[in-house]
Amino acid sequence: MYGHSFGGHVGLALAAGWPDLIRALILGDTPLSLKTLAPHIEQNRAMTSAWLELAASRASSAEIARRLREIPEIVSVVEIASPWFESMATSLGQHDPDFLDSVLERLDESHRLLKGAAVLKRIRCPVLLIRADPARGGVVAESNLGLAAEFLSDCEVVNLVGVGHGLEDHVRLASTINRFLAGLVDA
Repeated sequence: MYGHSFGGHVGLALAAGWPDLIRALILGDTPLSLKTLAPHIEQNRAMTSAWLELAASRASSAEIARRLREIPEIVSVVEIASPWFESMATSLGQHDPDFLDSVLERLDESHRLLKGAAVLKRIRCPVLLIRADPARGGVVAESNLGLAAEFLSDCEVVNLVGVGHGLEDHVRLASTINRFLAGLVDA
């Protein structure tokens, strides 16, 4: 199973709760603790609030992309012609606004399994943790690597230097995932 960012939290919950269903878990720049996730959410509260508003708007993808291009914090880091805007617009159009609200207002409750590595202690399958470059917005802190080493018995960490949280270097991402999966097939 592959999950990026919050999708990785879904993968962790599935692998912990139903270990017979998940043979391997690939986490794309997924924070492993509430202690490191909470400050990131707080730092980006305005952006997440804007995403919540866009997701709740039920606007078309084209309209959401247009509105994203009007947010100065985004335009300062994403080139205006980038396909990211359309991709993010499609994603936001499919988001359940309550999920984003839970991240903003009920993070301790909605992500309680991240407390004290509770979810990590129950993972039994091989895990690939793909870490985006912290200098480019990657959200997996150094302390998360310690948690992975301590609680995940079969975990490989790959650092994608120069790649942001969106894991936009699809060639390097696919190569990393393919190498991990090939190792599982060979084992």
